[in-house]
This record gives sequence, structure tokens and C-alpha cells, in this order.
Amino acid sequence: MKTLRLFTGIPIPKSFFFQIKPLCDEFSIKTQLKYPSCENLHLTLHFFGGSSLEKKDQIAQILSLPSPAPLITIGKGGFFKDKKGKPRIVFLGVESPSLCSFYQKTAEILKKHNLYQDERSYKPHITLFRVKNKIPDDDLKNFIEKTKDISFSFTPDAFYLYQSSLHNQGTVYQKLVQIKFALLCSQ
Repeated sequence: MKTLRLFTGIPIPKSFFFQIKPLCDEFSIKTQLKYPSCENLHLTLHFFGGSSLEKKDQIAQILSLPSPAPLITIGKGGFFKDKKGKPRIVFLGVESPSLCSFYQKTAEILKKHNLYQDERSYKPHITLFRVKNKIPDDDLKNFIEKTKDISFSFTPDAFYLYQSSLHNQGTVYQKLVQIKFALLCSQ
């Protein structure tokens, strides 16, 4: 049985990618780290890991219930540490109470159907760099300092069920299923 590495996510607007590209280019040159292409930049919601085709269809069906679109604000950078306390993921933070509420609601439904098991607290972020080797602390500190004034808000019209595939050139994300957010009409 073929397994698929699945996750749900929201693509980031191209206009924002081109806004941060010069900053990412500068950090990439200094650290030799690669950042995602415009097409691969996303905000992860749920990571399912190895899943069957049947599970993919179940996830898509369950998540297709109408939900209002969250307002998402991308801001200052930071990093997650590995078990040894070294930087592992360099990211841009996301502020969005409505996104966190959407995540919580969908995670509960998926757990009820035994399709999702992640018990970690949800920390919405945009992964820019995955750190495999040591990078200079000053370069990381300078990068994060340069992100302090970033503020970009958007309301997505959809999220996607993605498949993640590992390749020699890096990870490729393929959109498998589009799930539209509900349109709310004002009276």
C-alpha cells in the first residue's frame, strides 16, 4: 500500500513572498541555507505523516465542512530549537485568534475520526529555513532583528490538503485537494 506524507496548509500570497525575498536571500547567502520557493511557501495547519489514499479521502471529506476564513497576520521572525537547544527551524510568526480557533475545531473533528493525533500546542508560523548544521548566532540574531517590523495581513479563500515529497533538490509540496472557506455575507 502506497503511503502519502500529507498535511493541510494555507499558501502564502505571492506579494508577501516577494516582500521578504531580499531578506531571505541575504540570510541564505550568509548561512548557505535554502528557503522555500514561492509555490512552496505555506502555513501548516495539520501534519498527518504517512497516510493511505483512503485516509486522504476521509480527511478531505471531513474538512470540507464550511468554515469562515481566518484573518492571518504574519510578523516577526523567531526560531524553534532542537533537543540540544540549537536552532532547528527559522520562521516568521503568525498572529490569528481566528486561525487558532479554526485549527482547534478541525483538530478535534479529525481526532474524533482517528485521523489526527498531534497533541502538541499549535504555534502557527511560516517555516523559512530548516537548519541542519550550526549557523553563526550573530547572523540569526540579525535576521530576526530585521523581521521585527514585518506585518502582512491576508484572508485566504481556501486551504489545501498537500502531499509532501522528498527529492534531492528539496521538498516538493503538491496541492491534492482545495477546501474553500465559507463566504460570509453581511446583512
